[in-house]
Amino acid sequence: MPLLSPEYFGTWYVITLDGKRRILQSYSETLNLESSNEKSALVGDIGKHIADIGPYHYALSLTSPILILEPYGVFYDAFDIVLENLDKIQQPITASNISTYEYVMQSASINIATDGSNVSTQLESWQDFANAKEYRPADDFFYGRVAKFYDIYFSMFGNEYLVQSANLNIKVNNDKHFYIAGTNDFLGNQVPKYSINGYSVSGDITLLIKPDQYETLKLYNAQSPGIFNALKESVKLKVFYRPTGVNRDKTIDFGDFAFMPSIELSINPNQIITAKINFYTLFRRTSVINY
Repeated sequence: MPLLSPEYFGTWYVITLDGKRRILQSYSETLNLESSNEKSALVGDIGKHIADIGPYHYALSLTSPILILEPYGVFYDAFDIVLENLDKIQQPITASNISTYEYVMQSASINIATDGSNVSTQLESWQDFANAKEYRPADDFFYGRVAKFYDIYFSMFGNEYLVQSANLNIKVNNDKHFYIAGTNDFLGNQVPKYSINGYSVSGDITLLIKPDQYETLKLYNAQSPGIFNALKESVKLKVFYRPTGVNRDKTIDFGDFAFMPSIELSINPNQIITAKINFYTLFRRTSVINY
């Protein structure tokens, strides 16, 4: 009976980014090449055909649950990738650290519910991710589980609320730059040069509340004439991560200030009362990120 070579099965691969091996639920790599249909020429369809081929870049999409792994330091997940890159782009890019950038994070999403958690992130690079894939790595002893709601601490506005679900969308402001002329060979660059201008978070959180708490939430969003109110101590997420009794909790402070465009109260007979909050936060260099 003929057998298909194991190289064709994803089971045999481990993804390595930044020197760390990642446990992922999905890995999708794409070479994006800007091209368009052929240009029409005066010689007609039977004559010369002209194609418009533009520059290219590599895109990588990664997904995994938030994982609690034992022992610490053997494997990491997509949540670690998000934390590491947010911590990295908090600092200004200088001549001393620019060589550490092999890719840039474009966006990420964190979804938390009572039945589990999920993180996805999108990366872009001017070079191939080929070196990130490790075929048939050495076996390492480890075990783990998906982080549940009781592993996650959530706070808003400096207060604690019962949280039913949360969807957080992180956007990194990146610009692609191309140059017609270079500095050495006088040729333009075919792959983009990125500039990172900042990042922000938007999302929605569903809280379980008492009726009097809704009145307090409404006040958070109120604006007085001539005064601009921004909410301090906005949104904080902590994953309790303590392998072998060591405190390695993963914390991310989604900005020092938050703005809420809407608060939706839902009251139904014989059901819990919920408040769905849509928000947008601003980051500062002092926003806490630990991993």
